[in-house]
Amino acid sequence: MPLMEDVDLMRRIKREGRAIFIIPEKLSTSGRRWNREGVVRCCVRNWTTMLLYLAGVSPQKLARRYPPP
Repeated sequence: MPLMEDVDLMRRIKREGRAIFIIPEKLSTSGRRWNREGVVRCCVRNWTTMLLYLAGVSPQKLARRYPPP
């Protein structure tokens, strides 16, 4: 799945009634895209992508709209 794999995984876990655990370890990610494109642009793109996914647009089509890293 080229995009939205995390959302798909969480939806399947919830649908199956399984427990989700938050682990205490910290994780860090790069903020380069947010710094380069700006917070508003990234948030709007992410919200739009999520809405399109929930409306049934395939992850493959969404990945074509999403800029490469």
